[in-house]
Amino acid sequence: MSHVDARQGVGHATFANNPTHVKPAIGAAPSRSSPRHVFCLKNPRHENFTPVYSLKPQHLPAPYDQDPRWVSMLQARADDTVKLRVNYTSPARPDAFKCRDGSGAGVVRHGTGTAFWTRLLSSRMRCPFPDCTVGGSRDHDVYGPFRVVTVAHLVYNEEEANCTTVEFFDDDPDDRSSVCRAQVTGLIREPMESDRCILICVTHDPTIPERLERSCTQRNELLQQLQEPDERGMCVLISHPHGMSKRISVGRLLNVEEQGPVKRTKDCQMLLRDCRLVYSTPSCMGSGGGSVTLWCRGKRAFAPHCRTLGEDRNQSALGWISVPENRENGPSNRVPKN
Repeated sequence: MSHVDARQGVGHATFANNPTHVKPAIGAAPSRSSPRHVFCLKNPRHENFTPVYSLKPQHLPAPYDQDPRWVSMLQARADDTVKLRVNYTSPARPDAFKCRDGSGAGVVRHGTGTAFWTRLLSSRMRCPFPDCTVGGSRDHDVYGPFRVVTVAHLVYNEEEANCTTVEFFDDDPDDRSSVCRAQVTGLIREPMESDRCILICVTHDPTIPERLERSCTQRNELLQQLQEPDERGMCVLISHPHGMSKRISVGRLLNVEEQGPVKRTKDCQMLLRDCRLVYSTPSCMGSGGGSVTLWCRGKRAFAPHCRTLGEDRNQSALGWISVPENRENGPSNRVPKN
């Protein structure tokens, strides 16, 4: 079913045609509202977690609060963020990824992911689920495939990916009518130390490619207009804390550790390097895998949120940071200026 390179700890598994695969969640998402208030010791009132639709310039640090286009940028960026509901915990997890509630199907875990390669949503492929009869026919097409990046301590292996639900556009705690679903068809496993995994997904819902295309166009237009005004950097986390509707929290970059060689993107538009970010941006349970985006003069970065290091210090899993064309491949461990 899967091929894993034991030397690298990576592999690619597809399981949609496996008879043990659970029936995918297809069609409209349940209409029940997302939880509005959750008891939480870490962030009792979640005051620093702003619903996407109510984000305003005053929620951003200076000097980003001086230009309302940054609000539009972050709201468009939020469309790529998805809620993940994992309905199974594998007993094969290593000690570093053990869950305190044990393994099996008795506990539902919530987290977050970010959709990538969404340009492939304009493509169509035959539905990979043999028992799917959406539209009244076994032979029908779906949109994709595309990828969702999250953390491995949320979705560790094929067993867990097999039982994971993907939901887009859960932005309003009182109205889930716009929520759309995608289905997981495979998993790309990465080295465990990266704490990153990639889900391969498709969707039956044409709303997802249509809306993501609009938000991508909007982001690209804004990128041509906006200039990051601050060397300290704004670190934005978009996530679903406690499985609630999507929230945005904002903080500052504290440290960035670059590692590995510089690589050019497939479209040759920019140079990237692996990195881990440390930031003051608030997080909570369920924020794991959420998109951490660094907006900083001279560089931009993305990484999935991973863990808390201590009070007001959070760390990402392995992500990517832009590299200037004239930069060498040497190591970098930079602390931004205060």
